[in-house]
Amino acid sequence: MFGSERDAFLMKTLKIGNISIGKTPRVVGCLSTLKDASTVAKMARPDCDIIEMRLDRIGPYRAGWMDNARRIEKAKIPVILTLRWSREGGLWTQPERERESILAGALETLSCVDIELASSLSASLTQKAHELGKCVIVSFHDFRGTPPLKALRDTVKRINDMPCAIPKIATIVSSDTDIFTLRHLLEAENERPLCVIGMGPLGSKTRLLFPSLGSCLAYGYLDIPAAPGQLRAAAIKWHLKGAKASKGKKNT
Repeated sequence: MFGSERDAFLMKTLKIGNISIGKTPRVVGCLSTLKDASTVAKMARPDCDIIEMRLDRIGPYRAGWMDNARRIEKAKIPVILTLRWSREGGLWTQPERERESILAGALETLSCVDIELASSLSASLTQKAHELGKCVIVSFHDFRGTPPLKALRDTVKRINDMPCAIPKIATIVSSDTDIFTLRHLLEAENERPLCVIGMGPLGSKTRLLFPSLGSCLAYGYLDIPAAPGQLRAAAIKWHLKGAKASKGKKNT
């Protein structure tokens, strides 16, 4: 299967590990400290579907992180590796060539990596993912505010132009208007699954609302919050389970 045929197939069957990404929101549990893999697996099973390993917080040169990530994958829990750039809220400050080596190596072994749209690495990593038949989270963060809807739609289109990319849009919200803007972005017709998050104290409610409106990934923390306004993964999982049960009752 080559070219446009393969692109169409991957578009319809986007997966992170063994987890299909689409209409059903998947809870991502963020891990910011290095813990024993068996402990992480026990934490994750009731609380999330996928683990995001925040390597910029754990420490990319700390021994044992890759072994732990592999063991988590062997426990049938997919791992997204994130080595977040300092320009977009992370702790990575070293040259991009070093980050590329770490992320490209992780993509060979783990289910998925996350890379910022603004990074020069986004094109090469999505191409590598395409060759491996995997996905990449291509993320856009704005810690100053929420851009206009047209600008956000243009950003999503840029990400959709990359092979095997799942768009993730996260912006600071400071008013109901900002929340409405993100909601309009989410509820518009999108050619791929889309993750939309409102950050900050006011944005906390979007972490529960948006998954029920179609945001494909819901991020919560397993140990320490990794972003402004982030909720515990267990709370998100519980809320989504309750919302699904309530919807089922209404349909009967």
